[in-house]
Parts: sequence; C-alpha cells; structure tokens
Amino acid sequence: MSLSSTLKRLRRKPLRASATALTLALGIGATTAAFAAVDGVLLQELPVSGQDELVVAWFVNPAREMFHIPFSPSAFDLAVRGTGSLSGVAAVERAGARPTVVESGPDPYLLSHVRIAGDFFGVLGARPAAGRLLTLSDDDPGAEAAVVLAHGTWVARFGADPSVLGSTLRYGDRSFTIVGVAPEGFDFPQGTDLWATLRGSFPSWAEEEPVGIELDILGRRRPGVDAATVAADLTDALRADPGISAVYSDLRPVVTPFHDHVVGSVRPVLRAGLAAATLLLLVAVANATLLLLAGGPAVAHELAVNRALGAGRIQLLWRVVAEAGIVGALGVAGGLGLAWIGLQILLPLAPGDLPRLDNVALDGRSVAIAILLGLLGTGLAGMVAGLGLVRTDPGASLSAGGRGQLGIGSRAQRLLAAIQLSLTVVSAVGAGLLVRTVDAMDAVELGFEAEDLSVVSLSVPYPFFEVPETYVAALEQVVRDLEGRAGILSVRPTLSAPLGSGLDVILRAEGQEEEDLDENPYLAVDAVLPGHFEALGVPIRSGRGLTEADNAAGSDPVVVVNEAAARALWPGRDPIGERAVGFPDEDMAWTVVGVVADTRYREFFDARPSAYFPLGRMRFMAPTRLLIRTAEGGPITLGAVVREAFAGADPLVKVMGEEPVEEALRRASARQRFAAGVLLSFAWATLLLAALGVYGVFAVWVQGRTGEMAVRLAMGATRPRVVGMVLVGVLRVALVGAGAGVAIALWASRLVETLLFGVSPLDPGTYVVVTVASLGTALVAGLVPAFQAARADPALTLQSE
Repeated sequence: MSLSSTLKRLRRKPLRASATALTLALGIGATTAAFAAVDGVLLQELPVSGQDELVVAWFVNPAREMFHIPFSPSAFDLAVRGTGSLSGVAAVERAGARPTVVESGPDPYLLSHVRIAGDFFGVLGARPAAGRLLTLSDDDPGAEAAVVLAHGTWVARFGADPSVLGSTLRYGDRSFTIVGVAPEGFDFPQGTDLWATLRGSFPSWAEEEPVGIELDILGRRRPGVDAATVAADLTDALRADPGISAVYSDLRPVVTPFHDHVVGSVRPVLRAGLAAATLLLLVAVANATLLLLAGGPAVAHELAVNRALGAGRIQLLWRVVAEAGIVGALGVAGGLGLAWIGLQILLPLAPGDLPRLDNVALDGRSVAIAILLGLLGTGLAGMVAGLGLVRTDPGASLSAGGRGQLGIGSRAQRLLAAIQLSLTVVSAVGAGLLVRTVDAMDAVELGFEAEDLSVVSLSVPYPFFEVPETYVAALEQVVRDLEGRAGILSVRPTLSAPLGSGLDVILRAEGQEEEDLDENPYLAVDAVLPGHFEALGVPIRSGRGLTEADNAAGSDPVVVVNEAAARALWPGRDPIGERAVGFPDEDMAWTVVGVVADTRYREFFDARPSAYFPLGRMRFMAPTRLLIRTAEGGPITLGAVVREAFAGADPLVKVMGEEPVEEALRRASARQRFAAGVLLSFAWATLLLAALGVYGVFAVWVQGRTGEMAVRLAMGATRPRVVGMVLVGVLRVALVGAGAGVAIALWASRLVETLLFGVSPLDPGTYVVVTVASLGTALVAGLVPAFQAARADPALTLQSE
C-alpha cells in the first residue's frame, strides 16, 4: 500500500487523525519537557572532573535536631592533615554564596561571594576560562587577596573583557585582585559570582583565627574508599586535638556524594514531574488506540471488503499501522512544539533556588527521546488497533453493514478505558496532595505579623564577633532616625533575615545535670532592641519583654526565650527567674525575664527554640538586617531611606537590598507551588484524555448495539432506562479504574512525600475527592453516548437492520 493512498484515507477522516495526533502530542510533549529537565539537571555531568569521586561532609546531631553542623577552620585544618581516605581536601563556607556590595568603579553594585579554603578548584578538577584559578598558595597566611569571577559574571558585568584580569575590586573592608575566570557552567555553591580564599580575606589570620567561620568539607575519595570510611577517617582526624575533639564528640559526620549535594534537593520535584508526564503519555497512547478504533465497525467493514477482494491480514494490518505511523509523526512534531512552549513558560516560573536550570533545553537527546516515544506510542497503538480491526470476522462485518462488533472485543476496549482512569487517579492524587500542602503552608501560623514588614539587608565591613562599639551606636542612631520619619512605624535590627541562617548556640539551665545536657537543643539566637516583640507582633506569654534598662551597658544580664526553649530547658517548670548559662562563655548567666510565643521566623517548617538577648549586652555581634514596618503611604524605596540614614551614622555600612517579608515566606513554599502547578496541569490533561477515552469506548459500544437498543425500545423500554443501562456500564468501568488507581496511588504517593507539609501521603480527603471527581468525569463522558442510544428510532433502526 502506497504512502499516497494512506494519506488519502487519512484526509477522508481529518477529525479523527487530528485528534489522535493532538492526543499523542500532549503525551509526547509533556514527557519530552520533563525528560529535558531531568536530563539537564540530574543526568548531565557537572562541570568538574570525576564527579562520582567527590564528596561533601559536615556533622549532624539528631538528638538536638541539628542536621547540618559545619567544621570550624581548626577542625578543617586537622581534616586536611589527618584524612588519608581523601586524595584532596578543600572547604567552602556552609552558608553558600552571600550578596555583598562591590566597588570597582564609580557606582557600587551587588555580587554574591563565597570564601573557600584549601585547593578548592584543584579538588573539583576545574579549569579556568581565562587567567588562573585559586590554588593552595592563595590560601597561605599573608597571601595576596585574590578572587576568581564566575563565567556568567565576567560576561554580564565585565563584557568578557580579558583586561579585567589583574584589576581590583573592593568589598567588605578589603581589596581583591581578579586573577581568573571559572569555567562556563561552574556554579558551586549555587549563585556564586566570585570566590575568594579564607586566609586571603583575613590578613590577621596568622595572629588569630577569626571566629564565626563555618565550613563544609569538600574532598575526593581515593580509589576503593567508600563514604563510611571517609566518615570514620574524619572522626579519627579530629581526635588529634583534645579541644576540638571535645567539641565534636557527640556529633556524627555525614558524607554526601557531591552530585547529590548539588542537585539532590530538586530531585523530588523533577521525579514527580517526570512521573506525572509519563502517566499522561500512557493515557495518551491508550487514547490514541481508542481513537484509531473510533471508526469501529465501519472501518472493520471496509477492511472486510478489502479482504474479500484478496487482501491478506498482514497487508491490512500494515495499512492500519502505517496510518498510525503518519499520525504519530505529526504527534512527535506537535509534541516537540508543545515541549518547547512548555519549557518557555515553566522555566521562568520555576523557583530561583532550583539548581542547573540554565542547563535545561531541547537538545539532541530530548529530540531523540521524543522520536522514540512517538515510535513506541504509535507503534503500540497501531498494532493493538490493527489487530482488533483485522481480526473482525469478514462475513459478520459484511452482513452487518459496518455496524457489527470489533475483533478486539468491547471488554478489551473497556479495559483500556479503565486503565486510563486508573492512571488519571494516580496523577490527580499526586497533584491533590501538593495542592493540600500549599493550602497547609498558607494556613501556617507564623507567630509574628508579616504584613507591611520588610527586611533591609546591610553589608557590614566588620568581622562577626569583632564589632566596634561605633557600629552599635550608629545602628541605634539609624533606628531612631528612621522611626522619626513619616510612614515608618518601627525599625528593629536582627542578626538574620526571615527564613535565613543565623547564630545557633547550646544553652543549659543553671544546675542542669551533666547526663541531661545531650538533649539540649540548639537555640536560634538573636540580639534585639527593646520593643522588638511588640514591633513584630510576637505575643508575650509570661513575664515581660526587654526594656531600655536591660539594654544599658553594665545592666544585669537578662534573656527572653520562646515557648519551645522553655519546654526544652525547664520542662514542667515556670522559667521566669531561672538562669541559663553557656553563652558567650561559661561564666555568663542570663536570667529569664520573659517567655514569648513560638515563631517560624528562622525556619518555616518548624518553630525553632529561640533566645533573645539585649543588643546592648551583646555589642560584640553585628546585626546585618533591619526589620521595618511601614504604614500605608510609607516610603516606597526603603533601601534609599536606610542608605541616607547610614551615610551620616556609619558610611562604611552599605545597603544590599530590601524585600517584603511576605515575599521571603512565599519562597519557602515556592517548590511546592511549582510542583503542584505542574502536576495539576498534567492531571487536568490526563483527566481530559481519560474522559475522551470513556466517551470513545461507549460511543463505539452504542454504535455496535444500535439494533439491540432499538429492540429494547420497541419492546417498551423507556429512554431513561436505556440511558441508565449505558451509564451503569460506564460506572462499572469507572469503579474498576478508580479502584486500581487508588491502589497504585497508595504506593506511588511516596514519590512526592518529601515535598509534603501538613498532609499525609495517605490523606483520605485527597483520595476521596479524586475518586469522586474521576467517577463523575467518567459518568459525564458517558452521557453523550447514553443519550445517543436513547434517541434511536426503533422503526428506522429495525428497518435498516
């Protein structure tokens, strides 16, 4: 059979051919886009050498619910000297890339920097795009302060100008020489614009190691060494120093593959998206099969005529498969178009903290996957439909005049419809669980009032714990200045931004037994001014807040704790009047004067135990954030107002940016919202295709039983009864499909478990809603063929029979 004759036959049925191609395009497009994301983020090699040998290490303390405790610089030095299981050891700041104000021209600008230690680029096996990378000698005490630019920053900020090498830029309180450019695509930690060495950043390191530096170790495993051996080796290395060993004695090292550390957090989102797209593809293939059968007995009648004229079954089967192949080619082309459009829409909507999104594109591998999916899908659909059509008894089909039953059987067709519905239920359950998660996150009680509250970030050119008195005085002056301006209701300094990292310490109740200390949690610490809780809207549960007297130098040391800290340190007791010790040194005892409500300021998913100290008694710490609450009509650009205030109080302090706190809170649920949106889109498409499948099956079934319906009506059956008979058949199929779908979803829901919050993977409400919606959709889809059956004219039908 020629291609031209096949095309002619398809042109005679353009609607069915177009619907089949569009159905396949939806499934192929969704799966291709999902694969492109998985391929670009997870499967393609990172721009490092031997990524499978690289590991990242830190410590955990499950008893205190701390799951990422970094190395100190001294502990890192011990690891470098004593860890034989690693062929190379380096370190990177645990906090990752942080914004800072850079000065290298007339106008300052923001870049994100990170400090590294050891042979960072050498361990990763990176090669420079220009100049050179930082080496071990750059991390020697007294070495020249040098930085390496990210390739994207070099292009965007400096126009890829080679002459920038050797020039200087300034941030913090130091000037750095630009010595090289990192390779294109090198983005570790994520979002880094420039890398500098630790010792190059602190010229006084040789005399005294700076405090407050937190590091994750980066190493390359020697051949045959596993992660457990590396962890044991790190523990042994720290034992070389009794002081350091005592600090880390109750901690457990965790050694994570470098690739998992870089992309592991995004894996659940991509995995869920690929699973949902695959379900959509399977439903599309089943739907394409039913659409190829949609001509039903009429097509079988045409094939029977061809057989009567001498055509063999193989020849007729090839005809059906060839038609499916042409339709499939159209589906592949449409699928690639839909995949490209989908990526253009979805990638800009993806959360900014998802790694390697720049690597996602419709490349050769993605196109090959689309073609392969098209071949498999249309081949399967064509073979199933073709076998069903050519197996139809020619004599029966000719005598029925194109109104008989198909060789595939109505039971098999109903099974296809049930499979579609079951896959729809699985997809919809995943989407429903994430929608419930987003609802739960929106309903979380934060414990403070985020509305009309903004955070202004400051670049402070002073080491943490080495803050001059002049900065604290300037900060208090700025607070007074800003609170005197129209539209600003309150200004409160804080050590950390909402949902950001900060200082964590272990306190103990005075007199606490030694054996109980292991259960003391890490407390989130803040240094605040009087009126802090009132300004943020944090309720005081007992006692009082901090006063001006508490903030004065030389006053009695007092502290306010939240309810979680009170429960942990003084279980079953009133903490007011109790004393806490252990920070900043063992000789300092703080009297608890108040207990405030728990908040989710530091961590959205859990209310951390917290302690609030008077800033006046903690003048060695540098708050780098201002929480500013504004009234309606207040300053539009808070950053400019704060910058003006610091210009007179401390010109060295720079403003890095401002952000509404509500925006930071939205970022906390960004991944769940994004995943819910993607899965919900796939679920709706899957449900639509399943509904079309149910309609197609029962339309063919009604077409094949027109005579039976006419006989029933002629014998007195009412039209509602005929409608009910069809709908009962629909309901049976829907119940089988929904039941199977629920069973599969109970197992498959674990794919999204790590994305859930406030809802169980077995949430009964989600399963009930999805099941009812699936059954309802199937019944609605069955109404059209049911009414068609009831509208049959008995006399005309029987006469034609």
